Amino acid sequence: MDQAILDRLASYVVGLALPTPLFTIGKGLRAAGVTLNQVELVPAMEHLVNEGRIFFHPPGKKTVKPSQWVFGKPPQVYVQDLVLNNLTGKPEWTEGNRSDPQRMGYR
Repeated sequence: MDQAILDRLASYVVGLALPTPLFTIGKGLRAAGVTLNQVELVPAMEHLVNEGRIFFHPPGKKTVKPSQWVFGKPPQVYVQDLVLNNLTGKPEWTEGNRSDPQRMGYR
């Protein structure tokens, strides 16, 4: 496979916000102008995973025939980032949330 296509594929996967199934990546690549069918996409992804540029993730849904999911970070780093963002993110309760609500009058 052409190295330029592999580079575009790797940069597309690294730019994703969440782990994504191969089918969705194929659709996104077609929209970006890279034409790869599913038969060509799987070996290209496996090649990039073997190089360590992208990573396979566990499937997001338990189905009879789950597809492979890929992402630009290893699963452990992805989970660690999720946990840290939830712990250090904006608190759910603010001073406005804790105060007594205004009673609304009915007409």
